Amino acid sequence: MLRAQSNTELLGVVEDNPVPKAMYPDARVDRGFYAGDGAGLVAEELDIAGDLFARTLTRLEARHLERPIFYGYPTPATRTVRWVAAQALHEVEHHAGDVADDVRLLGIWHP
Repeated sequence: MLRAQSNTELLGVVEDNPVPKAMYPDARVDRGFYAGDGAGLVAEELDIAGDLFARTLTRLEARHLERPIFYGYPTPATRTVRWVAAQALHEVEHHAGDVADDVRLLGIWHP
C-alpha cells in the first residue's frame, strides 16, 4: 500500500486531477502473491516502503499538496494530494497495531 501511495502522490503532482489505479489488496492476498513471504522479508519491505512514502511527502511543496486528485475512498470524489497523503498515513497508523501484534505472536519483536 505504501509503495502504491508514493506513486499516487507523484501522479497527483504531475497530472491534472488524475484517477489512480486500484491497488487490489484483497486480490493480491487471494491470488497468493504474499504466500511464503517470511516475517523478515515483510518487515524489510515495510521499512523500505515507509521510508519511500516519507521521503516522497517531505519533498512535496505546499503547492503540490493542494493539487486535485480523484480518489475513490470512502466515496468517489476529487480530493487534494494532501488529503490522499493524510488518508494513507491514517491507514498506516490503523494497521501498525496489527503488524505489531503479528510480530509479537511470531516471537520476532525487536523494539
